[in-house]
Amino acid sequence: MSITETLSRELFTPLDERLLAFFQAARIGRTKKRFHFICISIKSPNQQVSICEVKKDKEGYKKRSEWMLSELSKISGASSDEVHFTFNDKIYKFQSATVRERDE
Repeated sequence: MSITETLSRELFTPLDERLLAFFQAARIGRTKKRFHFICISIKSPNQQVSICEVKKDKEGYKKRSEWMLSELSKISGASSDEVHFTFNDKIYKFQSATVRERDE
């Protein structure tokens, strides 16, 4: 089973959401570089798009942070493997696992 199918089945479908896209990334500035998934999903009842950071633990996949697309004010690529999201005037910096993932 692919990671897309696993994320959809275990995390998004039970929450009545549909996974649209994702990439693997780690937050920049953390002492330990732990790669999570940055996911874009749509909530079925009201069609709101959200961006979330998903981590995997012993029990499965869980949302670590979540933001509505309406809260996003800026996306920038600082370098070939970095992406910065600005939500409500706070910048979240991520380093993608590969450049190809960031550009998809």
